[in-house]
Amino acid sequence: MIAVVSSHVDTAVSTRVDNARSAYFGLRETMYFPSFGFRSFVLSHSAIAQALRVIGLLFLVVVPFGGIGYFKGNRVILAGLALYWLLFLFAASSYPTPYIHYKLPIILAPLILSIVSLAYIDYSSVFGKLAGGFIAACVILSIIINGADDVAYVEAKFGDHRLMTTNDATEALARLPEGATICGPEREARIHALGYIDAFITKRQLRFSYQCQPGDYTVRSRYIFEKAPPLAPDINDDLATVLQPVSPNETVISETPAYTIGRLK
Repeated sequence: MIAVVSSHVDTAVSTRVDNARSAYFGLRETMYFPSFGFRSFVLSHSAIAQALRVIGLLFLVVVPFGGIGYFKGNRVILAGLALYWLLFLFAASSYPTPYIHYKLPIILAPLILSIVSLAYIDYSSVFGKLAGGFIAACVILSIIINGADDVAYVEAKFGDHRLMTTNDATEALARLPEGATICGPEREARIHALGYIDAFITKRQLRFSYQCQPGDYTVRSRYIFEKAPPLAPDINDDLATVLQPVSPNETVISETPAYTIGRLK
């Protein structure tokens, strides 16, 4: 962390504050209330997406005050966690948009503070009941949204309309004639990945090209993400899959539920 901060020692204070704030409040979209991750339902209802953003912002503002203000347990443990989170935010202040795996130290902070708030909040007052109800509702809503995302992810990976896996690609390459040429754009055809599989697994001396010629072969996943990029969908992308159309310039040689082998006319 010292190396990170020292390498950005000239960063303005206002910039550091903005970066740290983004690192924390960015948990709203990436972890707790991914409004763009609640699939087509939210995407087709902009008012619901906007409401989730507001609820998520209030949640991330309320739980630190509730957790720290009402905490009645071991203050040393709470102080240690708070120091740990503050050190992370201090390091994160050097970067405008830290990757999600760099946020691991602070991801559980809102959840821990939510549990603390619900455990020690004073429910005898109207404010305590409202605050407790709001925090509990936010936690339940976050569980539902992330659960829906997890189900969509599992369906995209292992369901009937799943994407082509490494095993599927290996099986498809094994069906091609030895020395055949596979073509297609890198991001769509995964040329680099297919070349690696042939070099170390199938070993059929296949050739790979980004430019397609008549007689070349294509190996495609039958289903692709409807909105996400083909190779690395973002955590907030819609994971709904759709059937990938076959080009009219191709003749389907072989087809399975997971992949299609075509040949250019």
